[in-house]
Amino acid sequence: STAGSGSQGVSGGMQLSTGGSLAGSSGQVETSSGDAVGGAGGDISLVVGAGDSGDGGDTVMGAGHTSSGLGKGGDVVVSAGGSMNGTGGSVLVGSGAGAASHSGNVVVVTAHAGSSGVSGSLQGSTGASTAGASGVIELMTGNATQGSGGAVNAAAGTGDTGRGGS
Repeated sequence: STAGSGSQGVSGGMQLSTGGSLAGSSGQVETSSGDAVGGAGGDISLVVGAGDSGDGGDTVMGAGHTSSGLGKGGDVVVSAGGSMNGTGGSVLVGSGAGAASHSGNVVVVTAHAGSSGVSGSLQGSTGASTAGASGVIELMTGNATQGSGGAVNAAAGTGDTGRGGS
């Protein structure tokens, strides 16, 4: 941690990084909590401090780029933990509430394709089940008070060779 600021300043910054490499891979940064026997595993929290003027701080996670003609960019992998005898963990993605205005958006997009190639796919699916019903996919808008209910829209893109998407 860094020391707190005085009444007129800002607190210090923190940076955790590995050095660069001129002939090989750069180092790895790993943060982990230890395993537990007879208890729960520890949490890892990344939390941005609150402010009382201006915007709230961002939490940014990004994978590495490559200039290699044969390589691909790094992946961002977010997965929940499994369970041997109970229910596996969930992955929750939500926007922030607005106490006196709009709530935030949740946006999931794939990037545009380059000069040759196709854009990435956006896939949503539930897992298979061998002893019961498989999961449900739900797309819903919230209820409205003093306004119209939201819409659920689905559309396929057009093409300039062949038929349009379906």
